[in-house]
Amino acid sequence: MSQGPRDEPVIRTPDRRLRVFVSSTLGELADERRAVSRAIEALRLTPVMFELGARPYPPREVYQQYLAQSDVFIGLYWQRYGQPAPGMQVSGLEEEFDLSGALPRLLYVKAPAADRDPRLGDLLARIQDDASASYRHFRTPAELGRLVRDDLAVLLSERFAAAAGQAAAAVPSQPNARGPRPLPVSTTSLLGRERAVDEVAGLLERPEVRLVTLTGPGGVGKTRLAVAVGERLRDRFGAGTAFVPLDSVTDSGQVLAAIGRAAGADLAGAGAPLEALAETFGDGAWLLVLDNLEQVVQVAPDLGELLARCPGVAILATSRTVLELRAEREYPVPPLALPAGPATVPLEELASSPAVALFVDRARAVRPDFELTEGNAAAVAEICRRLEGLPLAIELAAARTRLLDPAALLDRLTASLDALGTGAVDLPERQRTLRATVEWSVGLLEDDERSLLEVTAGFTDGWTIQAAAQVAGLEEDRALELCEALARHSLVAIDSTELGPRSRMLETVREFMAERLAARPDAAEVGRRHAGFYRALAEQADRPLRGPGRSEWTERLQAEAGNLAAAVRWYLAHDRGPSRTCSGSCICSGRSGTSGARPGPGWSSCCPALARWTRRPGPSWPGRRRCSPATSGTTRRRWRPTSTWRRFWPGSRIPSCTRWPGWRWRGPCRSPATTAGRCGRRRPRWRSSAAKTSLSSPPWPR
Repeated sequence: MSQGPRDEPVIRTPDRRLRVFVSSTLGELADERRAVSRAIEALRLTPVMFELGARPYPPREVYQQYLAQSDVFIGLYWQRYGQPAPGMQVSGLEEEFDLSGALPRLLYVKAPAADRDPRLGDLLARIQDDASASYRHFRTPAELGRLVRDDLAVLLSERFAAAAGQAAAAVPSQPNARGPRPLPVSTTSLLGRERAVDEVAGLLERPEVRLVTLTGPGGVGKTRLAVAVGERLRDRFGAGTAFVPLDSVTDSGQVLAAIGRAAGADLAGAGAPLEALAETFGDGAWLLVLDNLEQVVQVAPDLGELLARCPGVAILATSRTVLELRAEREYPVPPLALPAGPATVPLEELASSPAVALFVDRARAVRPDFELTEGNAAAVAEICRRLEGLPLAIELAAARTRLLDPAALLDRLTASLDALGTGAVDLPERQRTLRATVEWSVGLLEDDERSLLEVTAGFTDGWTIQAAAQVAGLEEDRALELCEALARHSLVAIDSTELGPRSRMLETVREFMAERLAARPDAAEVGRRHAGFYRALAEQADRPLRGPGRSEWTERLQAEAGNLAAAVRWYLAHDRGPSRTCSGSCICSGRSGTSGARPGPGWSSCCPALARWTRRPGPSWPGRRRCSPATSGTTRRRWRPTSTWRRFWPGSRIPSCTRWPGWRWRGPCRSPATTAGRCGRRRPRWRSSAAKTSLSSPPWPR
């Protein structure tokens, strides 16, 4: 801005206000001229513009006379220079600038300008060299209007301060020159997120996508992914990219003010923050990265209004829950891909796994000589699987390699996830430990949601809505509503299966929630309801498993194998009678196939207590079992074919699929020498179905 000589004191009539002349090319800056006119009128000043009315005079004489009667000169420049008038060497645009030497000048240049006329470039270079004038850059009409309003206000303040008549040549202050808050600079490498960065950036590049919310449990890497996407799209949003941290904001009414500060907007003296933001952003292409939005999701309607009023604004939010806006596109951030078994893949392929690569990278930060070797590869891979690919958990575990080898660290993790310890001091407090991360997420829940999350920690390998409702003592509709809320908070995942949707939670979350469940006064009742539900499921499966629906029920029991085993363990510890029903279904659910009736190899590992009670004589059963060489000459154990093998607990309610057709044990060896052979102890003869047995006296010793 330049300041001309002092005007003589003039007593103006009320209809005569300060006149502001606006100079620019007309066509390419039409929107900008309208924005400037509104800014001038907002200060109760009079805009003087060539297009405001038709006059019966040549254009050159019109703008010369308008300029002579004006008090302030505003020049707008972008790419076009304009055409020189007949007999003139310069265009009207440059002549207007030359004739304004006696007036205060406010000059603005629009950027970017890839096709700027060289003659306009020469004019701007001359303006820059002229010590009496300077200019400011802008990108959108809204930004220009704000700059003009602020600079005119400063100019009038300076003129008022110079009421003594002394000319004041000063450049107006630039209250908003600081610009938007830059994206945080990453201090560690981002591993395994190449595909996610491409997918999220691709979403935001689509014109119809204005709001993308990155969701996921705490510690999954939402903020790092958002920053990487912002870096990728920096050139796509020319007006600016603003990073807005909201971890310390607990009042949703302060979110818009935080956005304004991050974007460099001047909210002082403005009305509603939404109005100020709409004026600041205008039609400009802005990307707002809103980090940790989960605790102030009540601001969602205001964000929807901001998107509606500013067509060039896009929002990339990180949150543990969705905003539930119509314009929202949710992108669940998955954990890192887990490694395959070290025994099945080469070491080089294992090292390229994202989860293992992250562990090795962070381990080298505290132990520079750490290497992935044949000796520790299995332990490292198991650590990553134990932590389910959660980046924060893997980083905390890798930090422990300063003192612990991977094998020792794995042993500690098997006992408790608290073995992960604490992270770096520059991490947020809620991410120093995995427990703090989970507690932060749980603290955002309502009481009913928190209670159901604690109850579902008692399930193994997931649950259905029906199971959650009965175990929690809720109506199914209410349980469905609460499970959906937990899924929105990224604490529960919903898997689509052939049998219908199943809910599950990360093991890292489940372990901490199980502690809260154990501390509840109704923990024993919850365990009883859990065992009762799966006992009823086992009884319900009895008849269908003997009919044409065997395949479907077998798949259902296989999906519930972990919960059936947990029910058996509960009954063995509290009430052994009903466990016979659950144990039969547990055997069925672990079968190797649906066409046969023999248990598969995994059923005993899922329930060691059941395996102890159902241990059969001989390594392969049903089949023939002969005495060892030490018992040669003695009576052999004999197996005779019959129509069906008796249920292993006569009189029980075990499903009939546990029968093994064609065999029945007739009795043990009669010679005392059997105790000396590998056959082991003497075993009783199978009794008839009328005989009554119980778990306290099983038909075979343990």
